[in-house]
Amino acid sequence: MQISSKSRTRTTGNNLRDRKQPSPLTSNRGPRRLFDCWPEVSSRLISAKRWMLFLDLDGTLISLGNRLEQVKLGLPISTTLRRLASHRDMTLYIISGRPLADLKEIVPVAGVRLLGVHGWDRGKRHFMTAEKKILQNAKRLLKQQLPRSPGLWLQDKDLGLALHFRGATAKVMQTSRRVIMRVLDSLKPQVCLLEGKGIWELLPRQIKGKGPAVRGLLAKSANRVLPIFVGDDTTDESAFAVVRGGLSIHVGRKRKTKARFRLRNPEEVGQFLERLESLLSCR
Repeated sequence: MQISSKSRTRTTGNNLRDRKQPSPLTSNRGPRRLFDCWPEVSSRLISAKRWMLFLDLDGTLISLGNRLEQVKLGLPISTTLRRLASHRDMTLYIISGRPLADLKEIVPVAGVRLLGVHGWDRGKRHFMTAEKKILQNAKRLLKQQLPRSPGLWLQDKDLGLALHFRGATAKVMQTSRRVIMRVLDSLKPQVCLLEGKGIWELLPRQIKGKGPAVRGLLAKSANRVLPIFVGDDTTDESAFAVVRGGLSIHVGRKRKTKARFRLRNPEEVGQFLERLESLLSCR
């Protein structure tokens, strides 16, 4: 049977269109709900030789809370984290904007590696002496110029300053932003600004965010490791981009994100971790 050139062209065009169809794990309409494509995701998890799991804390493992005394890691999630960390081929990190000292109090779970200040506070001695002196001067300026409001809280992280404004009125936020931008302009280029949910942070320029921190850890890892990153904030977007070849999971309703999958809330994150632990236990 002969096929005309017109038919061959039509067939080739169909094949090209077929090749351009998105895989079951991707969507042009934003991140897909993780549990809706669990068979494909679980297959990917099972086929990996090793795993590196990066978890944000606030808004991901636990509900958002500013001060240390407002934050609590429940027993069920602590148990799941301990079990995951005990698997031979799993490396589990919690990477947070909080200082390392806070993380040690909030996450007293054996085997979990804690990374504070967006992955750059690891309990080692830091040599950013000049920058830390500049930040202390910035702290003095902010205390003098920021409006007094119960919705504002200035946190000294040693390696940075964080201005929490969750709960502040719109007017207080506008005034505070003008103040912090004015102070930032006087500190450049030694200090940069990182913006997150209800928070502005002044950090030494050496602290590049979660993406570069994760990239550095992956570069030191063994081959055939599957990276997984779960986070909820704009500060997690750079890490989503780094683990594009692995599993990137956004927590919340945001559609515009570099993450490929989404979970609704910390409760669903707990369910995902339980499923992951079950898969690893069956190997």
